[in-house]
Amino acid sequence: HNNLAGALHAITEINDKSDGIWDDVLPDTTIVYEWYNSDYSAAIAMQQAIECVTTAFGGTWADVVLGPYGSGLTMSSQLVLSTYDVPQISYAATSPTLSDTNEYPTFSRTPPSDAYQGIASVDVISNVFGWKNVISVSGADGYSAAGAIAFERSALAEGVVLSRSLQVNERPSYSSLTTAVNAIVSSNTRIVFMMAQASTSGLILREAYSQGVFGSDSGYVWFLTDAATTAMGTVLSSMTLTDPCPDCGEVADAPPAMTEAECAAAMKGAVGMSPVTDFSGMSSIYAAWTSRFASQVDTVGADPSAGGVCADAVSALSGDSGTSMTNAPMGDTCVCSSEVDSAGRPLWQLDHDGDDSTPDRCVGMAYSTGYISGYAPYAYDGIVAFAQAATVAGEGFASPMLLDALRANVSFEGVTGQVEFTNRDDNKGDREVGVAYTLVNHDGTDCYTLTSVGTWTVDTGLALADDSYTYVWPTADGAKPSDTVAIATCPAGSYGSGGASCQTCPDGSYNEFSGTTYTIEDCIACLRGEFSIGG
Repeated sequence: HNNLAGALHAITEINDKSDGIWDDVLPDTTIVYEWYNSDYSAAIAMQQAIECVTTAFGGTWADVVLGPYGSGLTMSSQLVLSTYDVPQISYAATSPTLSDTNEYPTFSRTPPSDAYQGIASVDVISNVFGWKNVISVSGADGYSAAGAIAFERSALAEGVVLSRSLQVNERPSYSSLTTAVNAIVSSNTRIVFMMAQASTSGLILREAYSQGVFGSDSGYVWFLTDAATTAMGTVLSSMTLTDPCPDCGEVADAPPAMTEAECAAAMKGAVGMSPVTDFSGMSSIYAAWTSRFASQVDTVGADPSAGGVCADAVSALSGDSGTSMTNAPMGDTCVCSSEVDSAGRPLWQLDHDGDDSTPDRCVGMAYSTGYISGYAPYAYDGIVAFAQAATVAGEGFASPMLLDALRANVSFEGVTGQVEFTNRDDNKGDREVGVAYTLVNHDGTDCYTLTSVGTWTVDTGLALADDSYTYVWPTADGAKPSDTVAIATCPAGSYGSGGASCQTCPDGSYNEFSGTTYTIEDCIACLRGEFSIGG
């Protein structure tokens, strides 16, 4: 919903032919839109894509689809949309897999591919922090797996040693989480690059905390990517809920739930990449846009009797001007915004649990706080890109004409910088100009807040916002951790790769040498007439 606000703002400004903003774009046309909530489900996203090419707009179909959020959902919906030649513009799907024009022929995007996030992460790890050894852990979904591969390829090219490459399912079994984190424990590497969806990231961190490789003084630096850094509330939920993942196994098998205070402290020293949230250094129109964006009427639920926003909300939108609660249940003391799409669907009222017996929730935008979601500017530019392509294609255009115009003719200064798309035989629809990320660092004071350290661009690398910035690290003395530490070899009678990974050989087997056994198979079985207890 927060990203939807960027798209709605663009539609409003393009449709207003007298505000001096994009007045020459679709000068004689009004954009109408329908909004669908994919609920972060690939199955729902595919069903909605079918609706876009069958029943949408009274059966006249959609000319273009913006979204959905997330790479996996985008891949699913593209299977349908590409069959009908409907252009799809993403504001948040960043998996490198989507760069395959043969597989995703009508796909384009305003944010950069995660191939660049991999390059940026490796550059910061190697050339800014000076680390040359790293562990990679990822989810198995399209965003995570492809992004991790891009990171690992960049690491290899930069001479960074990958000491472990680990992967878990998007909803991993608790036993697989234990196994993956055990591999981190057994390594002497202390830098962990994690690329996983926010909920999966929280599960991994929760298991890591229980095993002592994630925490305020642990000496392990966790390098996060944008799926986590832009959804810290979701990460927190996976770390604190008693039953964070019903599909992952029995609650008793889950690592212990953390308190919010424990989460905040454990996040101390985490670093990572996040979408750029201040494009003022990349776009001359960004500052004016943020002012116009913030001047819109708030759409968070309102209390009709007492005034102000609804009570009993469960999440917050925080900006430069304050904090406003949202996601409040509807009722006598909470009325949602009446804003609807072209089909009459409420935009800011959500059935959050699929249960008709519980009240819907009001999930509006607190524009007046100055809050701007990380991908909202990309959504704004996505709508402008479509409108510019439609202007070139002309009245009565067919979808292939719109797609050709989008890739061959669209080039403009958007709020995220210069916007244009690749149109090569080997790559169509990607954005390779205006590529940038924000480097963030967690200070351990609360779960949600990440400090913006500086901006990384493909042209200049990292530029600090403040040259005197002092990084916060997960060490007792505040010193930057080394990327590796020396660990003791396993003693005689045990097996493992050293340190905390050492385990005693089973009864009936032995090992008389220190540091020479790595798996249980290396323990030597006793001969007939011999016995051994504990190696």
